[in-house]
This record gives sequence, C-alpha cells and structure tokens, in this order.
Amino acid sequence: MDNHDHEVIPLAQPLTGRELEVLTHIGDGLANRQIAEQMTVAMSTIKWYVRQIYNKLGVDNRTDAIIRARELGILTDLDDVNREHVKLPPQFTSFVGRRREIAEVRQLLMTSRLVTLTGPGGSGKTRLAVQVARESTGQYRDGVYFVSLASIIDPALVPNAIAQVIGVTEQPNIPLAGSLNRFFGQKQLLLLLDNFEHLIEAAAQVTELLTSTSGLTILVTSREVLHLSGEYEYLVPPLIVPDLALVDSVADLAKYESVALFTQRAQASSTYFTLTDDNAVTVANICSRLDGLPLAIELAAARIKLFNPEQLLERLDDRLGLLTGGPRDLPARQQTLRTPSIGVMNS
Repeated sequence: MDNHDHEVIPLAQPLTGRELEVLTHIGDGLANRQIAEQMTVAMSTIKWYVRQIYNKLGVDNRTDAIIRARELGILTDLDDVNREHVKLPPQFTSFVGRRREIAEVRQLLMTSRLVTLTGPGGSGKTRLAVQVARESTGQYRDGVYFVSLASIIDPALVPNAIAQVIGVTEQPNIPLAGSLNRFFGQKQLLLLLDNFEHLIEAAAQVTELLTSTSGLTILVTSREVLHLSGEYEYLVPPLIVPDLALVDSVADLAKYESVALFTQRAQASSTYFTLTDDNAVTVANICSRLDGLPLAIELAAARIKLFNPEQLLERLDDRLGLLTGGPRDLPARQQTLRTPSIGVMNS
C-alpha cells in the first residue's frame, strides 16, 4: 500500500537526536555491533537506544521499525518521491561522519518549518544541509529543492532564484511572489536556501512564503540567523579533533571524523598516502591546528601530494597562503580559506 493513501498516526513521543542517528544506521542495514563501532559507544548503549526506538515506534523488530519510520517520513524511501522533484547538487566526494548533526537537524525539521544552519565559513554548512536534504527526501512527497544564493547580490532577486529552480515563470500582471505561493500551496516540500547571509534584507520574503503556504519547510544556510518568528538556529560545530592524551592507537585516531576526512581526501590526492603509526599523530595535530574546520582540512589534505604531513604541519603558520587552490569546479568560496568577495561567501 502507498504510504500516502492512509492516515499515519504520529508518534506520541518524538525520537531524540541520538535515537534518530541509531535509526538511520538501522535503515542502512547495520548490525548493533557495527552501529556501536560507528558511533564509538558501548554495545549495551546501542541496545538501549534500539529498545527506546521500538517503544516509541510501537514495534518489536527491525523490519517493522524501518517500515514505520518510512511511513512517518523519518527514514527515506525514494520510491515514494518523484525523482524529478529532487533537485540537489551532485556530490563528487563521500560524506564523512556528521551522523549526530544530521539526526539533530532532521529532528528540528520535523518540529519547525524554518531551520537555519549557522557557522563560520568553512564549517561545512552547505554540505551538511545537502546531506540532510538528501536523507529527508522520503519525508517530503512533493520534492526537495536546492537554491544557491551565492551569486546573487540584490535581495529583491531571491524570488527569481527560487522560481528558476522550481520551474515557475513570471506571468503578465501577476507578482512573482504570488506565483510562488500558488506553486507551493499545500505541497509537502523542502526548500534549501544556501548562502543567505549577504541577503538578510530578503528575510521577509521567507516569512511570506511560510505564512502563505501550509506544507513548505525551509532549510537555510547562513553565517547569521534571519531573526524570524519560528526560526530555529542550528550552529554547525567543527569536526571533533583527537585528544592525544586519550588515544592509544592509529585505529583510535582513525575513528575521529576530522582524521577520517583528512585521510580520505589525502588518499584521493595521492594513492600512496596511508594513515600509519609514523604520521597519525602529525595528522591529528594538523586537524587540531585547523580547528576541525572541514574546508581547511580538505584543502590541507589536497596538499599531501606536495608535502608530507610533517611539512604540512610546519607550513600551517601561513594557512591562508597554503590552503588555496581547491577544485576548479567548486564555488570560489570552497577553493580557498581567504575571505572571498561578497556574494560568494560561506560554505
């Protein structure tokens, strides 16, 4: 039966962020032991979370938990969504970690129609937002749309950018805002507005969209909040860096998301790179010196074909000069740590 052809009874008690994280792993087919390793917690902790999830979903096994979660839109089932209405930018590298953040943002989107991801440039707001949207497609039967605002300078043009992505054209004697409101109407749809901080004057247009529709949810990335009624801010944290006093082995270091990100991106740059007993501590120190910022870590890892980890660490005193030259097909803001001009800020 189509999940949208019958009434789905909502949860009496919502899942917590950690429970959503465990549920996502269950949906991915991971066993309890694999989940414990992924989340670096004890097996008994995972079993406790699983029991909580079953109780809240009203089920007693994994299969029913996944079915129930998909009915509620908590887990993605792309078969329920018209793929033509999922318009997200392609990602050419794997997404590393951030399971807790994804679960927490998805939880916010279940209780609020406006969520803003904030944080400094390079903190990974855009990548996190896109991943959240990608994993939430089953929750929005009418689609998920990504609108990049990075190249827009005039706040008055924000509706035009949205209209271009969703395919709404201007009609004679009809304001574009009215056409957008009619398009969204009662659709259950997620709109991702990326890089909003230089267009804060357009925030009122976001309010108009939300008040004129009933099923629209908006996820925003910005260096600052929009200061709108009903807005929930989620401050994107840096990746956790290792505390070397608590780490005993390379395997332990590799579990940290910052080190895992550096390792993956370094191996993409040089097939000869591996995390070893000889360089693991240096890599951990690089991640720490870069404050766990994903963009900085990725740019540093790309330099591994030119410098070994020790040489990289020595050169981080001039990080603004060193950490440039990201892939040419990425936006300018993702090619360097240098502060870009207005209109191409944020990441």
